[in-house]
Amino acid sequence: MPVIDYLGRRHHRARLVRDVLRSDIIVGAWADRLLPSEDELAKQFDVGRNVIRASLNMLVQENLLRRIPGRGTQATSHIVVHQLNTLRAIAEGDEAGADLPVYEQLHWGPVSATAPVAKRLGVPAGTEILLWERLTRGQVPMVLWSSFIRSDLGLSAPDPHGPAQREGTFAFFESFGLDVGRAIVHTGAAQADEAVAELLEVAPGTTLLVHVRQTLLRDGTPIEVATGYHRPDQMVFVNSFERVKPPAS
Repeated sequence: MPVIDYLGRRHHRARLVRDVLRSDIIVGAWADRLLPSEDELAKQFDVGRNVIRASLNMLVQENLLRRIPGRGTQATSHIVVHQLNTLRAIAEGDEAGADLPVYEQLHWGPVSATAPVAKRLGVPAGTEILLWERLTRGQVPMVLWSSFIRSDLGLSAPDPHGPAQREGTFAFFESFGLDVGRAIVHTGAAQADEAVAELLEVAPGTTLLVHVRQTLLRDGTPIEVATGYHRPDQMVFVNSFERVKPPAS
């Protein structure tokens, strides 16, 4: 599929705004207050109201937001946070076997940090940052990743085909001398909207696994805020957890 200026299309702009708003909702940013007005959100994200309205409508359909007539828009859910305990790309594991995935780069380039993204990355609003979008592919697209990355890290554009086999996003960061320490990952599910469905080659409405990730250096500096859409018909996640007994009452 040729990818030509797809970010200029409204449903893709709405997708990126929706991803950031979902990220904020999941981490509890709007747990006790209404979201800003559509006009204020349009100003924060530097997009038109129609883009904001489309983004909010998608989150209403996901049951993460509800509209209260005469008052505004409110987060509906308390998200139970489950910590993941590993940090590696798909291709870095031995379980990938002989059929290693490949990476297809969709977009790499500078964008202006909107206020919500800037806050998560610890930079002033309006700072030039990087948007990196790529597909992880097996026989079909498996994962769509959208990353907002600080531009003061000394990174150069990756190979057009993305990271090499047995590498991934974290190895890419480390190839520039960055000491990646940890990532905070929230996991949930969402239905594929028109934009995500187009890139993952699934039907709109398909249920996907969603990772919302903030990657930090070992000193705690945030370097990436990312959203990953995973096709559940292509991937299974395995985690090993150590039992920590709660304190006796």
